[in-house]
Amino acid sequence: MSRAAVVPPRTSSSVVVSPACGPDGMRAFVDLPFRLYRDDPNWVAPFRTDLTRQLDPARGPFFDHGRARYFLARRDDRVVGRISAHVDRAFNMFHADEPEAAAGGFWGFFECDDDPDAACALFDAAAGWLAGQGMSSMLGPASFSLNDQAGLLVDGFAAPPMIEMTYNPPYYRRLVESAGFTKAQDLFAYRLESTAEPPADLVALARSAETLFTFRTVRMRDFDAELERFLRVYNAAWERNWGFSPMTEREIRHHAKQLKPVLDPNLVIVGERGGETVAVGLTIPNVNEEIIRMHGRYSPAGLARLLWRAKRRRWESCRVYILGVRREFRESGIGAHLYLDTLAAVRHGGYRWGEMSWILESNDAMNRAIRHMGGTVYKTYRMYQRPIPTTMRTTP
Repeated sequence: MSRAAVVPPRTSSSVVVSPACGPDGMRAFVDLPFRLYRDDPNWVAPFRTDLTRQLDPARGPFFDHGRARYFLARRDDRVVGRISAHVDRAFNMFHADEPEAAAGGFWGFFECDDDPDAACALFDAAAGWLAGQGMSSMLGPASFSLNDQAGLLVDGFAAPPMIEMTYNPPYYRRLVESAGFTKAQDLFAYRLESTAEPPADLVALARSAETLFTFRTVRMRDFDAELERFLRVYNAAWERNWGFSPMTEREIRHHAKQLKPVLDPNLVIVGERGGETVAVGLTIPNVNEEIIRMHGRYSPAGLARLLWRAKRRRWESCRVYILGVRREFRESGIGAHLYLDTLAAVRHGGYRWGEMSWILESNDAMNRAIRHMGGTVYKTYRMYQRPIPTTMRTTP
């Protein structure tokens, strides 16, 4: 092990922070939120086995291009907080022409009692490890990247999160900001009712695209090839977005494996030109409506209910997860057509409403378009940043 990877325990008053090591340490890391949220009706517990696999360097797809260290905070031998510090080589290479981003590390998987000393000690431990990796700043929360769950919920605590969205108590904002973090970017979640009528100009714009493109739903029997087409559009459509990191084939297959059993094929719209995929609209049933009842366990009864609802598409809500168009076709009306096709499928499927998330606050065009469609921001997530002092940094 390199000298930079060795992080001694850090103390603050009676708080001790040390790496989460071995099976016992990782079990404590995974278990902590189950205590913190046990009385919160809006928390959707992750499946323990899935989270354990995601965190495991031998199994998680992030580790093909990243490295991480996990920390636990204890007060009087009781675990009161956790955090990850991680470096994403793919992100840093993609942003190589941006000096600060190219030397930026991440923090994530943050959970903590309402204990400012513990929170500060956790952030300092994460900063210390990132400094040892040569990083000059820390951005988060991201678990592990913005292609995964990201952002701290700062507004909109009245309802559970949508599938693949985050949730946390209101006091987390205070803990993060009191530790010296400032806003880097807000991520908006919009709510749209399925009964909303699309504006006339949007309908006209969508119709104009019909002479240039063809539209279809996903071919489930050709799922592997569809994934490859999706990956090409995704990486091309988002490459200039803030915080973007290219998704690898293994990462997209990892996400697809989890989502495929519950996908509604009617909600996955593909736009093509000359047989080539140039746009994708991916909307996912909000399976959190059922997962929230499973309490992090794959029980036979819970799985049976989940798969029964997925097969019969008995969901009240859905999430517009991806609406991506290759840059050269953005002014063509194809995006408007994807929206109208999705709206029609949502109505036909009996969904009452949908969430469009997340949308960068800096994405002015998309924010204007969604508001024009009738969407309203009902949840706000925030990415935070903090510099790492020069005196802490070493060459890894």
